[in-house]
Amino acid sequence: MNSKRIFSIGMIVLITAVFTLIPHLSTQAADSISGNVTWDSDQTITTDTVVQNGASLTINTGVIVTVDTSQPDPAPYTSGLSPKIEIIVENGGTLTINGAT
Repeated sequence: MNSKRIFSIGMIVLITAVFTLIPHLSTQAADSISGNVTWDSDQTITTDTVVQNGASLTINTGVIVTVDTSQPDPAPYTSGLSPKIEIIVENGGTLTINGAT
């Protein structure tokens, strides 16, 4: 085989491998809160919930927040320190819990 054909086949294999892996690469796919959000009813979180810079999450009195631990976190926060599901408040974000005991 000539070198151009070997190079072409190699490039096709490389491009195919890259496009096969793209859906599996982790991006920040956690649930993101970018505005002002209030939880007035019970919530179940199944992946990280991120309160972004400038955003706020208020959890009102009586709301029960359940973390579904039956599966590993399907979309962990890329800057997180833990593989567990959690509520993450970025620098400049606000979390207010009314009536917490």
